[in-house]
Amino acid sequence: MSFYVFGGASIDIIASSKNKIINYTSNPGKTTFSFGGVARNIADTLSTYSKDVYLVSSFGNDYYSKEMYKDLKNKGIKLNYSKVVEGNGSFYIALEENNNLYVAISDNSIIEDISTKDLDVLSSKIKDEDILIIDANLKEDIIKHILINFKGYKSLKLHQYLNLKGMLHLLLALI
Repeated sequence: MSFYVFGGASIDIIASSKNKIINYTSNPGKTTFSFGGVARNIADTLSTYSKDVYLVSSFGNDYYSKEMYKDLKNKGIKLNYSKVVEGNGSFYIALEENNNLYVAISDNSIIEDISTKDLDVLSSKIKDEDILIIDANLKEDIIKHILINFKGYKSLKLHQYLNLKGMLHLLLALI
């Protein structure tokens, strides 16, 4: 049994202010970098239980994306069906005040580079016993393509949506 996880992988940058945030000026604080993204996080967790985890995503060719790509490969996550595209990868930037989210910006537009053509090669690879996990932040046509073309498989799992846009994509794909 293999796991195929479709969706986003991002660089998470969290900036935490030591004090109440004052707008329009610099605020003293601390910044951390980590690898994240819905699909990447799920693939990372699954890789601790299985050696047969595929992440189907899109990566930039910037320094941070290359480091994340190397990290995933070192963990044994298979990236055979992921793609690397020109430019920056996906970034999630959060600003916190007293460890509470103040505002966040998520640029995961790179997953829009995943096309139905990219997924077609998987139709001969995925077996009945495999489990598919779909990040609902993918484009509606990609979710629909996966649901239609892999609907005969016994185990199809949908990741819970994390935001209104993801929920809308999922609902529209199911219609």
